[in-house]
Amino acid sequence: MINKINLSLLERCFDPKYHKFFFKIFSFFSVIFKSYGLRSLFLFCFVFLISISCKKNEESILGSNMHSETDLVGKYNDTVFEIVAFSVKDDSLVVENSANILLGSVSDKYFGTATYNLVTELDFDEKSSVDADAIYTGSRVDSVVLVLPFSGFFPTVDKAMNGKPITFTLYEIIDKLSNGSHSDSLYSVSSEVNYNPAAFAGNKDIVIKPKPFDTIFDSITGARSILPVRAYLSKEFGKKLLSYPADAYLPGSIFSDYFAGIYLKVKDCADPSQSTAISFSSLLTAGASIRVYFNNGTDENVSYIVFALGPTRFTQVKRNRSTSTDPLFLAQMRGDTSSGKERLYVEGSGGSKIQFKVPNFKTLSKNKIILNQVTLVLTNTDAKNTTKADISIPKQLYCFKQKGALESETIPDATNPGGVYNEKTGEYRLLLTRYFQNLIYKDQPAEYLYITPKVTERYGSPCRVRLNGPGTDIKSSTRMKLEVIYTELPF
Repeated sequence: MINKINLSLLERCFDPKYHKFFFKIFSFFSVIFKSYGLRSLFLFCFVFLISISCKKNEESILGSNMHSETDLVGKYNDTVFEIVAFSVKDDSLVVENSANILLGSVSDKYFGTATYNLVTELDFDEKSSVDADAIYTGSRVDSVVLVLPFSGFFPTVDKAMNGKPITFTLYEIIDKLSNGSHSDSLYSVSSEVNYNPAAFAGNKDIVIKPKPFDTIFDSITGARSILPVRAYLSKEFGKKLLSYPADAYLPGSIFSDYFAGIYLKVKDCADPSQSTAISFSSLLTAGASIRVYFNNGTDENVSYIVFALGPTRFTQVKRNRSTSTDPLFLAQMRGDTSSGKERLYVEGSGGSKIQFKVPNFKTLSKNKIILNQVTLVLTNTDAKNTTKADISIPKQLYCFKQKGALESETIPDATNPGGVYNEKTGEYRLLLTRYFQNLIYKDQPAEYLYITPKVTERYGSPCRVRLNGPGTDIKSSTRMKLEVIYTELPF
């Protein structure tokens, strides 16, 4: 960890008492040049400079210990920094207008229950097999089918959720979504969605059993594929969708001007053994949709009309933290910051995040220093647990400043943030060099920073991890700490 830069040779060149000595040396060089040529001169200079740059015997005029105090020494520190850290709520984060839809409910003994509900407009698909003029109120609805193709990225851990039921009820939302009345930002919804309390299917629950690991073989293409989930909805709902003027189904029309959208309200799971949360594709080309099959009374052929889920849609996350059996988690969610010394909690999709600062970092700058690297180290408390979880831990943690209730600001290290999980060591290592450099050189006070799963995981797939806090009662090799490599300057 120690690097030394010897400055004595350079300083001697500017010391007057050595001027006569160097004059004799360069006079000797000129004789060498005249006698043996330029190549020999270069060779001699190289050997000479190497020899005098090395430390000599202290009695030697060129090897004395003069200026040894000017050596630059690299140092390392990971023990003296106080870290104030605790977890706080990260509520109501959603995925809006994304390529995937999250649906389901999961329960965890540490984090409590999280339920992922879907709020979406319906977009009339112009590729439907019927003309707008063929749709009218008197059509006989044969069936209404919700189609949910798997996105392919969740679940990612194992098959624990395969075939477990997701139960939801279908409601009509009252307010338009496209005017932004229910969205605080691109990813945040704090207000409740207003919906008609009378469910489309009465009070009957709709049950689907996602099986993303089951495939079928296509003998024609020779490929295997995963069939989408299908659920039959109320025929009354289908009649509602076919009851609007023909203009609602014309190319370029905005169907939400006639029908605001739907709310798929998921029933909370009773215990961890019933946890199920699946990501579905909402791409317009081959994604989530509602198909209404009907006969308009003119012939026996059944036509159908397709409504894509969108264009505006989001997953509204509902949390019931009271089902947690972890007193430290519950204390921090109630605002007890002191309990963060022992354990910290990070969860994606509107869960929890870490708030921390290092108030005594500037004490390091009492001497003039250069920061080589500053790394925040966080250790997974369950790193040695070989039991597979139903939800994965975050692949990468992300650090940022909070500007306001709904705004964030990247820190200077955002282009090289680190924070990728190391399965061998069970650690996350976030690089914060430039941020702490600014604290010293711009004389800024310490401020709170926030840590969440990386941006896509924060807003998308469920993930969670428990981390060791910075408390002194935790083993030093696994506690939350700040590692600093720096160089002290002698001037």
